[in-house]
Amino acid sequence: MAMPESANTRTVMVIGESNAGKTHYGAQLLQRLNSQKSVLQMRAMPSNMTAFEAAMRRIHDGLAAEHTSATVSADSEWPITAADGQMLDLIWPEYGGEQLNDILVNRQVPATWRDRARTSDGWLVLARANHHEVDGDFMSRPLSQLKQAPTVQPPYRHTSQARLIELLQMLLFMRGADVVAGRGIPRLAVVLSCWDELPADLIARGPPDVLRTRMPMLAQFVESVWPANLRSTLGLSALERALDDKVVDEDFRDRGPEAFGYTVLGPNARTPDLCIPLEHIAGWR
Repeated sequence: MAMPESANTRTVMVIGESNAGKTHYGAQLLQRLNSQKSVLQMRAMPSNMTAFEAAMRRIHDGLAAEHTSATVSADSEWPITAADGQMLDLIWPEYGGEQLNDILVNRQVPATWRDRARTSDGWLVLARANHHEVDGDFMSRPLSQLKQAPTVQPPYRHTSQARLIELLQMLLFMRGADVVAGRGIPRLAVVLSCWDELPADLIARGPPDVLRTRMPMLAQFVESVWPANLRSTLGLSALERALDDKVVDEDFRDRGPEAFGYTVLGPNARTPDLCIPLEHIAGWR
């Protein structure tokens, strides 16, 4: 259990839908935090590490982590400290991503989520940018196409960026934030995961530009609500490559997970330090 050792301890909540890359990032981050090379370290034993420890074993063997079960509902709390003594409690609330879908579908927010929304100092949102394409609309499609009515209407569904916006709105409401006056708004880091999956032309661009291109509605919402000094957009590739769940990647296994992963700071600017998003969300950078 994370300990409130100081009133200056920052609390950050990790948010991300299923398949956003939370488990792989958590497994790689855990290894960095337990090493002697990172500027951030664990200051106490984290709680509820089952899913992340299982993922660590898998990627050490050169295999993709198994999907986190929707039944995993307990928080995982990581007490972290920086070299200068600053402290951060990283909270992965109910990190089976399907929990978020239940909140949006049922319009019922569990008490733990309400408490985290009210008390956390920052929200780290993981979004898999390569899974999002901007659909054509009547402003961008030729008139000839608009005349052709579809024979089968596709089932209605919210896009992932719409769901994330709705979730952020719900969390802001529960927090009692005054968006107009700019009061009670937590720090926000949007981390575009699986950066290595993006097309080459996007990889060469900066994360804010990629967010505006792939998830423009989310980008506009974030920029309209969060002041520039309280928000950041970063890219992330936790593994640098896609691992298979059955076929061992021998190069990855032989070199070890610690040799892989990077954070993207800007156009063609990356660092192997996977702790950078935590420093940004804590306001230490």
